[in-house]
Amino acid sequence: MDWKVWEKLAIKYTIDKPLLSLNEYIKIERGNRYAAANIKKSETRYCEVCAKNSLQPIEAYPVDVLIEWHTSFRKDPDNVAFGIKFILDGLVKSGIIVNDGSKQIRNIHHTFVKDKNEHCIVELKGVS
Repeated sequence: MDWKVWEKLAIKYTIDKPLLSLNEYIKIERGNRYAAANIKKSETRYCEVCAKNSLQPIEAYPVDVLIEWHTSFRKDPDNVAFGIKFILDGLVKSGIIVNDGSKQIRNIHHTFVKDKNEHCIVELKGVS
């Protein structure tokens, strides 16, 4: 794909439920590390399915990842942003991106919007 086209291209999809926050994950992990592994697997799987249903594999790298978190603000932004782990792992597992390392992901941007309907919008944008 031509870089000039890819730079202007932005692909978006929605994850229509709130992802596990950092504090929730830590609480589960302290109780039972096997339960935490299962929760991580299920959250990643959900993100994988959302990505796979919406996107085609990306062939040009690097990309910027922009996340618009719609949240009620009952959780701190840093706890909500922990969900990026599940999102990136889901993108890799779905085959949309080949890896979530620094060669493939240039920047990650987080935006927070107050909303009763908690979800997030993920955008992948090509960079040169």
